[in-house]
Amino acid sequence: MDATGVKLKLFRTIAIALPQALVLLDLGARFDLLFGFNRTDCGFTSLLFLFVLAPLVDLSWLLAEIIAAIRLAKRHHRGMSFVMPGLALAVLLESVAVGIFLLSQAKM
Repeated sequence: MDATGVKLKLFRTIAIALPQALVLLDLGARFDLLFGFNRTDCGFTSLLFLFVLAPLVDLSWLLAEIIAAIRLAKRHHRGMSFVMPGLALAVLLESVAVGIFLLSQAKM
């Protein structure tokens, strides 16, 4: 496997893990599994960081998968596969949904 394939696999792993970390941070705070980490400045900063970064990384992953699928289809002279761009779209929608859910749970 070439270096580009390894980089894309690493990027996929990060893009999938970020929304899951956001969900785990929320569930850990809800059931007090974080031992008060969510009440500290660092916990709030982590939540904001994941809240902003997850959709941006997932959107860039979606664009990278679309570009990679188009290049692969042109190189092999066949139809474009929508499997990985579809997965990237599903993870992006999950990230946005989790963000909307967290915003709905925010207390002023």
